[in-house]
Amino acid sequence: MGQTLLRPQFVLLVQQHLTQALLLCTESKKKGENLELAQLQISLLEVIEETTRGNLSADEEKLLADALHEARMAYVMAKQHKPQHVEEKSKDVPAETAGSSASAD
Repeated sequence: MGQTLLRPQFVLLVQQHLTQALLLCTESKKKGENLELAQLQISLLEVIEETTRGNLSADEEKLLADALHEARMAYVMAKQHKPQHVEEKSKDVPAETAGSSASAD
């Protein structure tokens, strides 16, 4: 019975990193940034996986494996998605910069 129970602190730790990774991937889809921070959260989950190997219950291992899978899939989807409005803004930046430089002179 003790091995099938999830420790609340472990669940919270995994969920915290997963939530941050998913949030950053979602923001990245909208704004085209934050993927490095999302990758950091995924890396932290991987560190947890490595350091706890052999010390988790089957349920905890499954929770962590599922969280890693979900975070990695969200990262891949965000990386493949290129927001149009970000691409359009990057095309406009040189014109705006040139215009502000001319007005400053």
